[in-house]
Amino acid sequence: MQDRHGKTIAFVGPRGGTGTTTVATNVALAIASYSHARSALLDLNVGRTITDHLLDLPADGGATVVDLVPVLAELDGEPVSDEILGQAQVTHASGLRVIVASRGIDGGVGADAVRQLVQGLARANDVVILDLPSTFDEPTFAAMEAADRVLIVATPDVPSLKRAKALLQRVREIKPEPGAVKVVLNQASRSGDLTLQQIEDFIGEPVWTLIPSAAAEATRFHDRRVVPVLDLGGPLGKALYLTAYKLHPMKGLAKPKK
Repeated sequence: MQDRHGKTIAFVGPRGGTGTTTVATNVALAIASYSHARSALLDLNVGRTITDHLLDLPADGGATVVDLVPVLAELDGEPVSDEILGQAQVTHASGLRVIVASRGIDGGVGADAVRQLVQGLARANDVVILDLPSTFDEPTFAAMEAADRVLIVATPDVPSLKRAKALLQRVREIKPEPGAVKVVLNQASRSGDLTLQQIEDFIGEPVWTLIPSAAAEATRFHDRRVVPVLDLGGPLGKALYLTAYKLHPMKGLAKPKK
């Protein structure tokens, strides 16, 4: 197989509860379902993994990031191989290849292991989506540094926006390239008193993309695993599809691949 050097997009929330996993998972599924891209989703939420539940992945399928840590340590800093990735990942019905962070609360993942995984996935795929925790430690910043783009998922409330603004400034110190760091405003589960103009004035730049208020769709995703972007019948699914469209070429509102 010819080596790929896929683009890597990291999604991160300035704090917990901003819907980062919802956005990251749906964007990854949209790219897998509506384009010809070979795509992967890497969940790095050790101890807080919900991706496998949202996607109805088998409970015993594949290896977790925590499981891979001893293997990665033996690679002496080299990217993880396609063979190891193939054994570790679980393939969703859409074709999306998924590696979840953990299936328990124990275990840790270092910055070097994160870099190895991101590099290996970027070599094996056209598009890699990273779902990052809001614990801003060395591994999280290593993932953001390794990504081509970082999208900060904020909600329209003052605490989230304050942290998003601070995180935006901090990440730009390691990723100063134009367009490398942007803000996604997620109003799916909550709407605030602030107008979009007030929010943009506060963070100091336009919101890159807006996820509209759609509480019923968001609830169905989390409670019943009805994936919005695989339906496109509601505002949440459409907005998440268009977010993916801005990251990777897709043809219109196509039907999912069979």
